[in-house]
Amino acid sequence: DLTRTHENLRNSLDEEISLARDVHDRVKNNMQVVCSLLNLQAGALSNPEAVQALTDAVARIHSMAGIHERIYQTGNFSRVDMGAYTEGLCRHLVAQYADTSGGRAPIRVESQLSPVLLPVDKAVPFALLMSEILTNAIKHGCRGIEAAVLEIRLNCVNGALTLVIAHNGTGMTRIPAEGEEGITVGMQIIESLSRQIGAV
Repeated sequence: DLTRTHENLRNSLDEEISLARDVHDRVKNNMQVVCSLLNLQAGALSNPEAVQALTDAVARIHSMAGIHERIYQTGNFSRVDMGAYTEGLCRHLVAQYADTSGGRAPIRVESQLSPVLLPVDKAVPFALLMSEILTNAIKHGCRGIEAAVLEIRLNCVNGALTLVIAHNGTGMTRIPAEGEEGITVGMQIIESLSRQIGAV
């Protein structure tokens, strides 16, 4: 009886794991479909600002889909290795946004990414936060720089998670305060996500 009970429990667990894996795969695929639809819509538009808004939306959705993809690939349904995830996210955003006009070389990325495990409910907003900051650094900070360098460091010491994103381009002369007129959507998202995950 104990053996039979053990086998039943193991089979039930295997089924739940398979179901959870399938759910994350479906979520990832559905997000990719949404990205494809938005890309098609962007291709049909002539307004540069509208195209850019859709492109930015696609990048945000892709950052969330990447979390579900890692969960599906690793089979760890409670925590996500943000170090491995960040490397892939950065490559994708550099390929999407890097300014290679005028014969400029692609952005050189220097990374120090430790294996940092986050629960899924923290991993998703953290992924969106990184996506926003990296996108801003690539689109604006590294724009027009002949030898652009993007530095990313991620580590966890004594339970404190530290993320550093820096570049050798022109920085912001002044960061608008929350609620101030003229603050960009990206900055609003960064501030909201920072509060959500308790960042300082």
